[in-house]
Amino acid sequence: MGQANPIGAPLSTRRADDRQATQASVFEGSGRFVGEPPTGTTSSADAGADGVTVNLVNVSAPQAAKAILGDMLSVKYSIDPTIDGRITIQTPKPVTRLAALDLFQTALRSNNAAVVSKGDGYKIVPLDQAATGAAIRVEGVADTSERIGSGLQVVQLKYVSASEIRRVLEPIAPRRGVVRTDDARNLITLSGNRQEVAAMMDAIHLFDVDAMKGMSFALVPVKTSQPDAIANELKTVFASEI
Repeated sequence: MGQANPIGAPLSTRRADDRQATQASVFEGSGRFVGEPPTGTTSSADAGADGVTVNLVNVSAPQAAKAILGDMLSVKYSIDPTIDGRITIQTPKPVTRLAALDLFQTALRSNNAAVVSKGDGYKIVPLDQAATGAAIRVEGVADTSERIGSGLQVVQLKYVSASEIRRVLEPIAPRRGVVRTDDARNLITLSGNRQEVAAMMDAIHLFDVDAMKGMSFALVPVKTSQPDAIANELKTVFASEI
């Protein structure tokens, strides 16, 4: 008679169970670690028959404001007396009025100034005062206001901390574009005109992603060594900080 199995299970079954226990479980990822910006967020419509051509060369900020806000858009506005600087805006072909407005507001920001809502009109103020007079918008809530003036966009981040997103944004954001971060609630507040905020939002959508969703990983049972020792050896071999 053959030798009895002391634990009651056939040897062939035990060997199969051992092979199954030592087999690694592999979970493959997509390999993609950045997101994609929403389509159409920064695209502008063709100028068409309603297009305007702007030719402002080294003019003062008040002159540029009159040409864009007064003559072109016919809105009420005022200018802080401390605003100074020269502005150049030239369009080689007709552009939409919205595009011309974006160019004007970008030129203002380069001169430490911005447009904010003021009663039933607008006011051009120093850039450091723009955040206090800006309309507040929250991501995901439709904005039905006019697209004139700087605004504050409050963004709820999902995966990356607000401080990390700020570190990514500051080299590419307009001056004073990142107003504040709130790590406790993972919020970041942006400031700028429609085009500037849209560009910063595109960058946020690229980096605020679940990195683990794109990674492949495996669960490997270890039988003859310590997992920590093997992990340290692998870090050395692959020069990884994971």
